[in-house]
Amino acid sequence: MMAISTKGRYSLRILLAMASSPQGCMLTKHEIARAEGISPAYVQQLMMTLKATGFVNSHRGKVGGFTLARTPETMTVAEVLKATEGPTVPAPCLGVDRCERELNCSMRPLWIRAAELLENLFSGVTIAELAQNRASERPLVDSRADVASRMPVHATIRPAPSLWRGFVSASVMGDVADSSSKSKDRSRAV
Repeated sequence: MMAISTKGRYSLRILLAMASSPQGCMLTKHEIARAEGISPAYVQQLMMTLKATGFVNSHRGKVGGFTLARTPETMTVAEVLKATEGPTVPAPCLGVDRCERELNCSMRPLWIRAAELLENLFSGVTIAELAQNRASERPLVDSRADVASRMPVHATIRPAPSLWRGFVSASVMGDVADSSSKSKDRSRAV
């Protein structure tokens, strides 16, 4: 199965976090690492690639950090993935490696079409759109608690840290746990 590596996925997450910050806000590698759950060393490595490819600027000094080099509206997912991963292709024969069956392969048109669809999809989505979606799709804590009360005993809810960070208080998470334990009590009584 074709998979985008952590290099591409984390680079997108970093740019998304930066685009979600106030315009012109400078972020340190430690702030980004903490917000996204990525090691500071890996953030630094990714930022060097993103800097070299024109997505971010770095600022030295005691109050240094990183800022976006371009507006999020001008950055597409396709550009970021090409810069960090190289071409996104569904089969190795479409990439750098050529296939000896290339001229006679009945699957090649399918792989070419799939690559075109991926390219069109990724080219049509900007970092700004992802940031806007992130801001408008804040999870509703009440609906999560309601879902927890209807879940089987063995199921647990573990919110993704990047989606819930700063939006769920410990008391609300306690309510989710309480409703989950009530669910356990009900299932034992049956």
